[in-house]
Amino acid sequence: MANKPTQPTGAAAALAPQRQKTLGRLGMITKGTVLSWLLLAACSGERTTPAPVLTPRAHGQALAGLVMPDTWGLAKSDGGGPSELVRYREKMGAVIGSGLLPRRLVATWDALASSVGARDTAEDQLTMLLEGGTHTVLCLVRTGVTVRHWVFYCADSDEASRRVDLVRDRAESLGLAIVIEQDPTWSMYREFTPK
Repeated sequence: MANKPTQPTGAAAALAPQRQKTLGRLGMITKGTVLSWLLLAACSGERTTPAPVLTPRAHGQALAGLVMPDTWGLAKSDGGGPSELVRYREKMGAVIGSGLLPRRLVATWDALASSVGARDTAEDQLTMLLEGGTHTVLCLVRTGVTVRHWVFYCADSDEASRRVDLVRDRAESLGLAIVIEQDPTWSMYREFTPK
């Protein structure tokens, strides 16, 4: 009995003929070859199925297995506002694709509302409180003339929540404003890093 290939549904079904056509032109698909739709999604840079729901233990194991690149790049951003120097963690494709860090925490220091000394120690304080393991990871630092933003991506885990609460408790003494939002596609990271 021959195995039938799994057919995509929803948005994936709408995109499947184009992917099949494109990959077929590249000679990657021949009749009778079954290529995982997950692989097709990875090749296109799109997620066609929701990330699997993991138990807390499996989630923790997956987080522990993430390899966090430790190389940084620099870029200049001037899209639609004042220029910023952007320092970003490079080669984050596998981390983004894992879906394990869906929340974004932005800590903002504003020269008009804080002391200059706070800016100089804030990054050390933030990384000390938030990082350690892979529950929260500093990925971007955006520096403007009077404002600096530290952008962390966080897991939906008790440990990440505990660390975020520590930062919220210390935000005022550090001269920081804290904003946390869902960002499973890492839209801010993608906006400020080279394509």
